[in-house]
Amino acid sequence: MIFKEIIFLVFIDFFGKERLQLPLSIMIAILKEIEARLDHWHQMIDISFLPPRYKSDYQNLRTRRSHVIF
Repeated sequence: MIFKEIIFLVFIDFFGKERLQLPLSIMIAILKEIEARLDHWHQMIDISFLPPRYKSDYQNLRTRRSHVIF
């Protein structure tokens, strides 16, 4: 198993099952919704009140974290 898959499974197991006690079907639906909205999040950051440097930093952070999950 590669690192990304391990991180994904830990995320699902810990947050989804243990902390939130969500059924697998709900976790899958939530992840699909998040994935479908990633481009919209990028647009919202672009029009936010943040200074340009922070927008860039936040975009990079969001991109790195989304690559771990998706």
